[in-house]
Amino acid sequence: MNIQERSGKISHAALQILTARIEPETLTMALGIKPTRQHIKGARRSKRNPKSGIYDANIWIFESTLPETAPLHQHIDDVLKVLEAHPV
Repeated sequence: MNIQERSGKISHAALQILTARIEPETLTMALGIKPTRQHIKGARRSKRNPKSGIYDANIWIFESTLPETAPLHQHIDDVLKVLEAHPV
């Protein structure tokens, strides 16, 4: 089922940090939060396609854990709740 076939609204929230200098593992240690996804500068965008593009920055992503059907404000609150529990 693709997005066009779904009924109702979908929403999502995430904190994304892009940096050319700081490794995702360093961000994880500094923030005390495990990312839901991360990408390393210079790595291929697809492990299965050797001709895929290359990430031009390190990317650290923490995504809301709520279902897509949850309202946007709840997704934002979900991400903020985790950030507030880990003050830097």
